[in-house]
This record gives sequence, C-alpha cells and structure tokens, in this order.
Amino acid sequence: KKLKNPHMISMHCVAHKLALVANAAMDSSPELTAFETDISTICTFFSKSTKRQSGLKACFEACDNEVCYKMTHPSGTRWLSRAIALKAIFHNHANLIKYLKMTHRNEEGADYILRKLSSFSFLMQLTAMTDILGSLNLVSMAFQSDSLTHRAVTVIVDQVKASFRECYISVSHGSQTPCFQIKLRKLLSAVDLQMTERGVDTDEEIQEIVIEGNEISYSAGQRGSVETVLTQFVTRIESQLILMFPKDSTLVFSALDVLSPSMHCVEGNADEDDMDTDFLEALIVLQSHYGESKPGCEMFSSEDSTGKPVNSKTFKAYIDPELLEHEWLSVQGMLKKYSTLSAAEFWHVMIKKGLYPETCKLARILLLTPMNSACCERDFSAMNIIKSRLRNRLDSDLLNALMVC
Repeated sequence: KKLKNPHMISMHCVAHKLALVANAAMDSSPELTAFETDISTICTFFSKSTKRQSGLKACFEACDNEVCYKMTHPSGTRWLSRAIALKAIFHNHANLIKYLKMTHRNEEGADYILRKLSSFSFLMQLTAMTDILGSLNLVSMAFQSDSLTHRAVTVIVDQVKASFRECYISVSHGSQTPCFQIKLRKLLSAVDLQMTERGVDTDEEIQEIVIEGNEISYSAGQRGSVETVLTQFVTRIESQLILMFPKDSTLVFSALDVLSPSMHCVEGNADEDDMDTDFLEALIVLQSHYGESKPGCEMFSSEDSTGKPVNSKTFKAYIDPELLEHEWLSVQGMLKKYSTLSAAEFWHVMIKKGLYPETCKLARILLLTPMNSACCERDFSAMNIIKSRLRNRLDSDLLNALMVC
C-alpha cells in the first residue's frame, strides 16, 4: 500500500467543487436533465449557423433592443458554463420567438424549439435557473480569486446556503408559495396581474398569456409542478454544499489562515480581543496537528509478541509546539504591522531572512496549498488559444515565450 503521512493535508479546487455541486443537483432531477437537453439544443441551433445568428441580430435591431447576447453551447468541462448559456437565452427570449415565428417552416428543428420557448413551464424554469446558476456563477468568480482564504470559503458557503434557504425553501416551512428570487418573482407577478385583469382565478386553466409581446401557452398545473421541481433542486444544492464543503475537513486549512497578513487587519468596530482568541484557537489546532508524532497510515504492519499489529513507522512531529508558541507573539505583531501585504509577499521575506523557523514551516504549507486551480486553467486556455489547430507546429520554447508575453 501507498505510505501516507498523517501530517499531510490536501485541498480540492473550491471552484471545481462548486461546479460539482451544481452538476450533481441538476443530474438528480429528470425534469432538469430534460431542460438542460433543451438548452443545449437551442444553443446548438443558433451557434452552429451564422445565418441564424445574423437573423437574430436583425430582430434585435428592428425592435431597438439591447445588444444580442451571443449564443454559446454549454460546456461539460468549463465551470458553470450553463449559467452563461441560460443568461443568453433568457435575455434573447422574446426575439428568439419572433425570429422562429418567421422562419420555423423553413428550418429543421425550429418548430420544436419554438414550442419549447412558447411554453410557460420552460420559461419559468429558464427564469429560475438563470437566477440560481447566476448566483452560483458569482460565487464561482469569488472562488477564483488569488487572495481567497479558507475562512472566506466557509463564510461564503454559509451565506449561499442561508440565501437559498431564504429564497427557495420557504415552501417547506409552512409557506404556501416559495419566495423565489427577483427574475422569477417579476415573471409570476406579471402572470398574476394578467389573470386579475381577466377576472380569472390563479388555479383556473387558461390557454395563453402574453409575455413581452409573445403568446405563451400556460397551465396552472405546469406552474405548480415547476415550483416543486425548483424547490427540490435548491434543497439538493444545499445538501450538496454541506457534503462538498464539510466544516470539519477544513479545520486545519482554516487554522492556517492565521498566517495570512490580511487576517490581522482590524477594520471598523472589530473586537481585537475576539480576534486574538480566534487566533489562539487556530494556533492550538496547528500545534495539535503538526506538533505531535503520529503513526503511519495505510502501511504494512508487523506483529508484536501478542500477535497484535504494530505500525512499522512513526512520523515525527513537523514542528515544535513550544517554539511555535514562543514565536507567535512576535509573528502576530509583524502580521498586524504588514497587514496590507499578501501572504506570499510577507513570508517570502521572512523565509529568506531565516526568521521564525517554526512558523515558517507552517507558512510553506499555507503557500503550497492553493485554494483553487483557476490560474492553471487560465494558462491552459491561453495555450489553446495560442497553439490552435492552424498553428500546431509551434515548439515548446516558442509557446512558452508567447504565453509569458
């Protein structure tokens, strides 16, 4: 078996984990899986044809609308690319229908797409999913920051869970209707207003409603079904967030954040005594994890005289807990003094000067455990742009030089 040092810790890219949360929640719902297939069909229909793109752009210009959003096919590998595709369809929705009404008799597959876009259940799903995945996309952008800390991830995830619970899951706590986010609230308010003007009860079935000048087929039964699907979807997102971002597994990572200068910046009415208490608790976690000798894990073991298995290797303590505690007061003062520096800038100087050796050991771990792989992903994207199918004879040296430039 592979030897495993019990002092080692590993971190999965947080932006990728967030994408996995959305993927798992989507894949667990047959209705949303079918919806995702429809989104891919619509994006492919327009993105693969310059003629259709030009026709759609002409519809926008004729109606004096805002700029037409580019229709891009959602990628299975790009983080939350569904959010971009949904935003484009949502923004272009009214003009997509107008374009398809003019051309659907002459284009294969256009009839099916027109029926979908003119369905209230599809429009309701589109509006809600644009809200939900749009929110997750903003979180993903925050998770791709180079200055992200482990504690910040915990705070952001807790805020997202609370936000979704407030906005969507209120239906499971006694309320009759989920309290959806702004785009969907606006759509449902417009529908309810039309029903009131017609003197129709919200539970009655009507054939059609008008949204942005287009006739949309409507059914009260469809509306209730979609509300149930969306509420279940957001409940799954919350459970997946708890599964993918467990607090206990990030305890050591969060404790390492105490070595980041930005954590020692006192802002506003922050209580310095509370901050010092938090820092001391983090120091105890680090002393416990790195300051004790631990038996090797997943190792072949021998047997003692009684036949009990005995580990053949013990890993020594990585740091001296007493020396770390002795260094801490001086280190904390330096971190407060240079709180505007990044962790890399601060500890590069400390390590180079040979100051605070025990604390520098932990600082190396902090600097070598990035929160995300966004920087690497950007480099791969840049490489694919530079070394395209038409420039496939670029050698490694020239490619490296071009990427640095």
